[in-house]
This record gives sequence, C-alpha cells and structure tokens, in this order.
Amino acid sequence: MTNENKNKRYYWIKLKDTFFTSDTVDFLMSQKNGANYVVLYQMLCLKSVNTQGELSRKIGEMIIPFDVDKIHRDCKYFDIDTIRVALELYIRLGLIYEQDNGILQIANFDNMVGSETQGAIEKRQQKQEKLKEAREKKQAVKISSERVLLPDGSFQYIDEKRFGGNGLKALNNAGCMCEVCGETEKLVIHHLNGYSNELKDLIVLCRKCHGKAHSKNGKEEIEQIAKNRNIQGIEQGIEPFYQDNRDKILEIRDKRIDNRDKIEEDDVSDDTTKLQSNSVDYKYIVDSFNTICVSYSKVTKLSENRKKAIRCRVKTYGVDTIIQCFNKAEDSDFLKGKNDKNWSANFDWIMEDRNMAKILDGNYDNKRFADTHSKKTTASPDSEEVQDAYFKQLEQYGII
Repeated sequence: MTNENKNKRYYWIKLKDTFFTSDTVDFLMSQKNGANYVVLYQMLCLKSVNTQGELSRKIGEMIIPFDVDKIHRDCKYFDIDTIRVALELYIRLGLIYEQDNGILQIANFDNMVGSETQGAIEKRQQKQEKLKEAREKKQAVKISSERVLLPDGSFQYIDEKRFGGNGLKALNNAGCMCEVCGETEKLVIHHLNGYSNELKDLIVLCRKCHGKAHSKNGKEEIEQIAKNRNIQGIEQGIEPFYQDNRDKILEIRDKRIDNRDKIEEDDVSDDTTKLQSNSVDYKYIVDSFNTICVSYSKVTKLSENRKKAIRCRVKTYGVDTIIQCFNKAEDSDFLKGKNDKNWSANFDWIMEDRNMAKILDGNYDNKRFADTHSKKTTASPDSEEVQDAYFKQLEQYGII
C-alpha cells in the first residue's frame, strides 16, 4: 500500500445512544420534514470535517462561507426551502451558530466527529490479530522489539538485553502471571541471583511479590518457591509451574479476579476524588501539574491520549493522590535530570500507571540514591563497580 493510501483519512459521526431521544432531535422529528432535518444535519457535520466544523470552503486565499445555494448543490436530496428552514431551526436550537466572520459553525463539532487514517486502521487490525493469537495460545505475543501483548489485552515492556533473550520465554513459561500469587497485572521479571539470565534463574512476579523478593523473609520464601518449580519443564518450554501448586495459584488468581469484579460492581464509595470518566476535570489536573511541577516541560495541549491517561489514573488513584504524585515528582532530583543519562521526566511519563506507582512508592525520592552518589565521590564515575552498584540499586527499587 502506498504512503498516500496509508495517510488517507476516514471520518465518522459519533452519536450517543440518546441522540434520537434527546429533546432537540425529538423536536426536529416532530416537524413536518423532521427526518430530513436530522439527516441534513448529519450530512453537514461530514461536509465540514476538513474545516473543523466550519461550513465554508477555501479557494486560493479566500474563505467563502456556505450559503443555502451551496448546501443545496452539495446536498442534492433536499429542496432549497427545506434547507432554508432547517438552517433556521439549527441556529434556534443551538446546533449551529454564526461566527463573527459570518461563517456558520457546527456546535460541539469535536465531540461529534472522529477520524482515523488507513495506516491506523491497519495497525488496529494487526493488534486485534495479535490479541486473538495471544488468547488462543494463552501466551504473550511480541509486537515490537521491547513490547509484548498479553492475553488480557494489556501491554508489557520487556528489555530482552537484560534477560539474555529469555524475557518473553520466562513470561510465557509463567503463564503470564505472578508465579507466587497468580496476579496478572503489573508483572516484572526478577533475577533470582541478581545476574543469571538462564530460565531457571528468572521468575515472574507481580509488583507486590517483587517487593517481597527484596526483603529478607520474602526473599527466602520466593527462592523456595522457585526451587520447587519443574525446572526441566521450564527449560523445555512446557509445564511452567510446579504441578503441586499450580491449581492453588490459579484458584487464588480466580478468587482475586472475582473479588475485584464484585467490588467494582458494588462500589458506591462517596470518595469524590475518584470521579467517573464523564466528570473528570482534565483542566484541573493539567493546571495542577503546571503549577506544582515547575521544573518540567509545561503542558500546553490536552490531546485525547492525555485525557485517556488522566481518566485512568483518576479512576485508579483519585485526584488527591495524583496531586501528591506531582509534589513528589517535583521534589525528586533524579526525575528532574540529575542522573547519569541527563534524562528528565515529563507529564506523559509521570501519568503512566507503572511510573506513577513507582513515584508514589518513593522509588525516586532523593534518599533512595544517596548511597549511590556517595560511592561516586570515591571512585571513577565510569568504573564497573560504580555502574553495577547504580543499576543494581535501580533494579532493587523497581525502577528498571
């Protein structure tokens, strides 16, 4: 397919299920030519997709507003009197308004019309095919060099260089779940001995169990679980769990999922900070970030992807916790660029679920890196000893 075809954009009208039962449309339908008025309105929405809802056209440097005759020529199914009456009704009902320059504008255009390129359609179809494959095989499927798609439709980032090319194998050997409790979300691949990339030395853990792995008592428990696995089966890519405990792990996982679903269904919490998606104050979140996180790039545009991230984080953490996260990010020297890579975070990075969880856990607090920085004063910054200590500490706190 040529680049021209890939970049070709397709548009559609987004209608709420209450569109035809709304008072406005109900009033239009009650008129003599009501059905024509409603269809004409939808046609005008599509006619104006390239002008962001403005009923106009550009010829050279001139912008010419649509008039009744132009609409009649383009929408040939309607007589001119129907169009004239329809436009008057649209303006009176607030469906269309006249701008200062005399051009008619579709009201709430951005909320009514969506678009997608052919390339985006193909990528979405590819993802659906990969997801189907993952669900049929009940395994994670690789979709890029560092990204895999899990059977539940979520994504997992795996740096295969860190795991000697065994990261995806370890994940699939574990059935895409924590090998301790059966959790399927926020998974990490843990080195049992700190360096070996052999399958027998890699174990898949959820974030909670990964924290246990770095505590004295929890480390011994997880190492014992790892010893009881079917090592031969792991190396051959079959029978990933030790059989005696497999059913128990799956039972724990299923109970957790059932309980989580029940909580979501019965949740009638009065906590106003955990807002529903249709009442999220996106502007408040962005303004709070710009006000608190003065050391970071300012957010100037609120894209649909950013709205989606804000909506998900508000649902998970609540507004107050997000504000707390912004404060912790502003206090973190590491996130503001004082690190070996000269890298600094930004709004989009902070709003990712896994990154926000690490910030709230204190992984980027200044005290976390005090020991590492003190070592660098007595040894060369490029020495293998310092680099190993630095990256081991980052791994210990779940940063990498």
